[in-house]
Amino acid sequence: MTHLSVDIGGRPGIDCRGFCEYCYFRHVKETAPLGCRYCPPYKKGCDYCSRSVREYYRGFRDLREIADDVLARLQVIPDEVSRVTISGGGDP
Repeated sequence: MTHLSVDIGGRPGIDCRGFCEYCYFRHVKETAPLGCRYCPPYKKGCDYCSRSVREYYRGFRDLREIADDVLARLQVIPDEVSRVTISGGGDP
């Protein structure tokens, strides 16, 4: 009785088109960086606060990559799989 969780990736609220009613990513748009201590004077948006601080999600994973990942997990699991959860880049 094992639980298998499969993450197919995706950008929350964008790739799913806001499917879930409770999604807090539903109406979020791309935001400009706020600036940080590493930004040059009189300029907002250095490499650190543009890429490192903001959360960035890739699109959906490739089907072959997902299938390889699931197969590898199934080969390691000694018990029967009782439940499979498919997650799209958010919480399962």
